[in-house]
Amino acid sequence: MAFDPAEFPNLKTYTPTGDASDEYNCIAHACGHDDRWNWPGRHWPKGFGSSRSVRTFKNFLALHRFEQCGDGALEEGWEKVALYATGDTAQHAARQLNSGEWTSKMGHGIVITHPDVHSVEGPKYGKVVMYFRRKRTVTATPS
Repeated sequence: MAFDPAEFPNLKTYTPTGDASDEYNCIAHACGHDDRWNWPGRHWPKGFGSSRSVRTFKNFLALHRFEQCGDGALEEGWEKVALYATGDTAQHAARQLNSGEWTSKMGHGIVITHPDVHSVEGPKYGKVVMYFRRKRTVTATPS
């Protein structure tokens, strides 16, 4: 399914930053992967079942070293993820960039950068229900 900005009433501005792909989704993108589709039934941990509950996705993010935190404010040394849901059903995840903007893989569609975590809230993805953070990894600079 192609990305249709009209499905996101709060998305006033965005920048396309990656091509459409069936190789990975928003959850994988939030965890820093572009080579798998992480969703119940596809590249999903054994024992996690098929539930799309917020708790299941919280546990999935914990496997990727994310801990729950209070908000999406930019914190030096941390990368953050926002989990979106309708009711208790997880729908989407976005990752915060070093700039404080957010990046989202839009289903099978493109990757976008959006200025605000709430930009993609609405009928399709629901609302942000939890924030998570993990220490940023530092890549050594060659001498």
